[in-house]
Amino acid sequence: MRWVTPEPEFTYEELAELESRIEEDNSNAALHYRLGVVNRRYYRPEKAHAAFQSAFDLAPDEVGYVIALADSLIDKKD
Repeated sequence: MRWVTPEPEFTYEELAELESRIEEDNSNAALHYRLGVVNRRYYRPEKAHAAFQSAFDLAPDEVGYVIALADSLIDKKD
């Protein structure tokens, strides 16, 4: 994987909490983005891409989401 930005460590409990929060508020782009970051950390490129795609779909003007989505496309090919 080509990610060079250091990310904090996450636990599986935090992953479950994020998924639960998204179920409650599916329109929150920041939650989808964070889920993508967590999935990327756990080397789940398909799930990370799906989460980044959702974040982008909800907030297409957010540059960070565009970059994360583009990077996730590269990761899917690795």
